[in-house]
Amino acid sequence: MSELSSTYRELEMRVNQRTAELRRANDALRAGINERRQAEEALRESEKKYSGLVESSLTGIYIDQDGKIAFANQRFSEIYGYSREELQGMEGLSIDHPEDRTVTEKMRAKRLIGEDVPSEYEIRGLTKDGRTIWVARRNALIEYKGRPAILGNVVETTQRKKMEESLQESEKALRHLSSQLMMAQENERKWIAQELHDSIGQTLTAVKFSLERKLSQMGQGKAPPGISLEEILAMLQGGIEETRRIMTHLRPSMLDDLGIIATLNWICREFQKVYPHLRLEKEVGIREDEVPESLKIVIFRVLQEAMNNCAKHSGGDFLSIALRKNETGIELVIEDNGPGFDPGNAPRGLGMGSMTERTENSGGVFSVFSTRGAGTCVRATWVL
Repeated sequence: MSELSSTYRELEMRVNQRTAELRRANDALRAGINERRQAEEALRESEKKYSGLVESSLTGIYIDQDGKIAFANQRFSEIYGYSREELQGMEGLSIDHPEDRTVTEKMRAKRLIGEDVPSEYEIRGLTKDGRTIWVARRNALIEYKGRPAILGNVVETTQRKKMEESLQESEKALRHLSSQLMMAQENERKWIAQELHDSIGQTLTAVKFSLERKLSQMGQGKAPPGISLEEILAMLQGGIEETRRIMTHLRPSMLDDLGIIATLNWICREFQKVYPHLRLEKEVGIREDEVPESLKIVIFRVLQEAMNNCAKHSGGDFLSIALRKNETGIELVIEDNGPGFDPGNAPRGLGMGSMTERTENSGGVFSVFSTRGAGTCVRATWVL
């Protein structure tokens, strides 16, 4: 009986020990499960945050694996015009411009085997509707789902490229204009030098020799025959008039003394003397005090150049000039009835560039309207 009791107690003790072991194992299992649940929850939260970060990115993000797009965020799909479903599994090269695909494929192959290649580069891309765009890419080698892949960031740079091209064109036009301006300055200097030599220089030389001769004769006590003092004075008067003519060509003094309206009337009279075959009409619809002082020389130069162009190139027999005040400011309009031209194909000469630059630098807008067979209209406007 005592042995049976001893055996029973031993068995009960073993059961209690085993129960305690099972309880501890169960507690450990529960703790492990809780830890795993917490880890999974943390992982899901991390993935959620990462996904939100990727989707809210201002740059296009994609993953290229085996030459196919394995992942693309919303911004990437917007850049290329495809839906995310369409991009999934698409050949990565299909969104590159055909002329750039060889370069991008070589870079991709070298990056995958660990060779040194630029992490940033700029290429042309193709959108779903066939447009060519410029994109800047930044790529890195990663491991995705246990295998090598390329993680890329994409920013569209089309607008910047267009601005750079526009800036280059502007710089090219500016260099051309600068070259033409230098040539025009040299031609102007040549003209002034020739005018001084042919008119004033010769007049002064003639006056000098005449005076020397007169003084020589007077010193010898002889009655000075030949040229008279009145004739010498006439020479001097001619020199003065030539000087005034050259000064007027460079800058008419009446512009400062009498104003733009008087100068406009004067230049029209002078134009009519030189080109009597051209019928000229003018309209002045503004008061002198309504024209800012800073604009008067600009208006004169634009008018002078436009009238010269008309006389040389228009081939018409009628010219209309209007300087008036409109609802917003001042406008100068010069029209002819010549055969016209195509402004888009016409070479941009120094005269047109000079008128444009003068108008725009003074805060105005310069425009030319012309079609073949319908004459030409030059308009400069300033908002006051």
